[in-house]
Amino acid sequence: MSSNPPPAVLNDPKRALTRAWHSLETWAVVTFAPTLLRWWGNPLLHQARAARPLPWRALARVIPVAAGLLAVVAIVAWVITERALGAAMIALPLGVTLAALLSASVSGTLVTLGQLRAGGHTPRGMTTAVPHEIVWGLALVALWRLRWLIVAALIVTPALMIGALHLDVTAFANYRESALALGSAAPPEQVRLLTPGAGIPYFRLAMRALSAGLLALAALPLLASLGVSSALLLRDTPLSLTLALVGNIVALLVVLGVWQVVTTVYFLGQGLEVVRFALIAATLAGTGGLAWLVNRQNAELLVNIPPDEGII
Repeated sequence: MSSNPPPAVLNDPKRALTRAWHSLETWAVVTFAPTLLRWWGNPLLHQARAARPLPWRALARVIPVAAGLLAVVAIVAWVITERALGAAMIALPLGVTLAALLSASVSGTLVTLGQLRAGGHTPRGMTTAVPHEIVWGLALVALWRLRWLIVAALIVTPALMIGALHLDVTAFANYRESALALGSAAPPEQVRLLTPGAGIPYFRLAMRALSAGLLALAALPLLASLGVSSALLLRDTPLSLTLALVGNIVALLVVLGVWQVVTTVYFLGQGLEVVRFALIAATLAGTGGLAWLVNRQNAELLVNIPPDEGII
């Protein structure tokens, strides 16, 4: 009795990952394109864009050129092992990205409190949109106010990815040297991260570096929405800002913790890297899903604000 051979794709991880990538690409277009268009047409965001427009044509030329130049500098610093330049090309992208992430919730709080004051504390007085559209608009306006900081984050994202890859490759090279030198005496938690034969899992590290930059951008709507939540919950400027910062940090630690586990867990190596790829995609999508859940709760908070309640 003969058994059927396994599909060729199971014996070819690269082919499996290529198919997974094309499937993910199709799913992303079908899933996110309508959402992005709906965001872009949000009434509150439309007003903010009209009041403070961006020079799109200039940015379409500047962003790729600047991002490419920084990426080249990061690669050169890695190749020539220039420590000072390498450290700068890690610190600069990381600092810009963290500034954008930590500012998102604060901006969300300030925008929401300002809109509540301007709207006479009546949710429907802000706009003719439905509550769910209003709270999304508040979060999007908060991000629009950080547009130049987000543009800077976009420019440094490739350098951030290269810096993350540089750090990981250096760490794994040390793990490899330790495994080769110490043999069975090497730390098992380090050896497990390597491929069989004490190899460096370059593809895994590349996925990790790529997802690091994408995760930072994907977290912005969630963090801005948490800022909206703090304003709607407390309606007190000092307390709302404090809660926004605390919630921002907690959310970042949770998201980064999940990402760290998914991108480093050792038993998803070799043929299961496609599973890791799917989990990374799910982490990115889940971050957006959390933003949707937060804004669903924000819509309920918004409609329950008493019309005559003041803002401190």
